[in-house]
Amino acid sequence: MKNFRYKKILLFSSLQFAGNHVEYFSQNTEKLVVYYVMPRKGKEPNMVTLYEKGVLIKEQAFYSPDNLFFCYVFLYLNFVRILFFYFSRKEKFYIICGHPLFSFFKSILGLFRRFEIVYFIGDYYPGMSILNIFYRFISHHYHNSARYRVYISDRLNKKYNNGQIVHTQNAKTIMWGVKPQDKKNISTKNLQLCFIGVIRESHGLEQTLALLKKKKDLKIKVLGTCNQELYARYNTLIKRWHITERVYFPNRFVPKLETETYDCHIGVALYTINAGTYYADPGKVKAYAELGLPILITDAAEIAGYIKKYNAGEIVKGNADSILEAIEKIQKNYTVYVLGLKKFNNYFNYKSYYPPRFMFMEKNIL
Repeated sequence: MKNFRYKKILLFSSLQFAGNHVEYFSQNTEKLVVYYVMPRKGKEPNMVTLYEKGVLIKEQAFYSPDNLFFCYVFLYLNFVRILFFYFSRKEKFYIICGHPLFSFFKSILGLFRRFEIVYFIGDYYPGMSILNIFYRFISHHYHNSARYRVYISDRLNKKYNNGQIVHTQNAKTIMWGVKPQDKKNISTKNLQLCFIGVIRESHGLEQTLALLKKKKDLKIKVLGTCNQELYARYNTLIKRWHITERVYFPNRFVPKLETETYDCHIGVALYTINAGTYYADPGKVKAYAELGLPILITDAAEIAGYIKKYNAGEIVKGNADSILEAIEKIQKNYTVYVLGLKKFNNYFNYKSYYPPRFMFMEKNIL
């Protein structure tokens, strides 16, 4: 009989890239309940899944309204519903979540269910709007009162700890883990870039598409979604620049990225420097690494340092000349970058990266 590292966990996650947390904890937890909280404007519903000893037992979809206020009301009510219908009064369990909403009334809920919150902080919102100010206030409040604290980057760790990086048994940085896959297509004769994930203006897609004007043998697959207004704008540029035949852009997520990216060579992450990426560990980058794609990235996130350290890609400036020079460098030395990417993936391999860092959850609680 398999001995499981963890007893009982309620994990908050997303159907977007989330560091293989669900796979890791489902493989190593006697009872795992996953609450998937999806983007408010997305098509996928929020839902909950139940795993027992690595086996998926149950899935249940939750209604989520588009209205912002009622969306959060339903998120919280469904959270309470999960606590009472998926766990008994006698069970002791951890809750891994990063949004302060789910710490509301935790003392009252603690009278009925026996849990400990692992506050996993993955974002920082610096804006001066009332909502951002309020979010930061309550996030710091619940952070300071949490026994267990996890940060997605050292930069975020420092931000929440007065400029100091905290690394103790109960408070530490844990970045996204990866599930390495061998890259079988290493011929760069027909070079193709790849862009994965949700598309925002700050993600540099327009800048990436503009590269195809200068390098006539370059192609790109855009495997992600954006709103219709932005999609129409990109399509106008694609037609104006006469690059339609070299761009694949269905504006939807594809189910099998391994298959779709087989003929791709470089993952592109030309972020503009802003707080969203500065404090984060972009899932896009780790997805490229999993797929065996050397990474082209601006120096906008902490992960860029690891890419440089392991020679898993190139760090570029924002201008086209710098980017094209980096593309040609990777193309000429592709096997060297593939080997560097394997070292990068070996370090972040979730099967070896997570166990020592989540060791604090192995002990009995309460």
